[in-house]
Amino acid sequence: MLIKMGVYIDRVSRGCRRAFVIIDTVFERYGEEAVITSTDEGNHSPSSLHYDRQDYGAVDIRKPKKKRGKI
Repeated sequence: MLIKMGVYIDRVSRGCRRAFVIIDTVFERYGEEAVITSTDEGNHSPSSLHYDRQDYGAVDIRKPKKKRGKI
């Protein structure tokens, strides 16, 4: 699993970090690599779960971007 530059997972809840292992396993099964692109940094709506200080209820994850010739 990759982490986008500027994204910090140290404040993400333990439960979310455990989920990263499962997510990474699923991505790998399909020959992909997961990228964590956002936790509580960046611009999200004020009511976004990204800012939930209790358990960080939102983390953005995507596949790496591929160049057109590679698709």
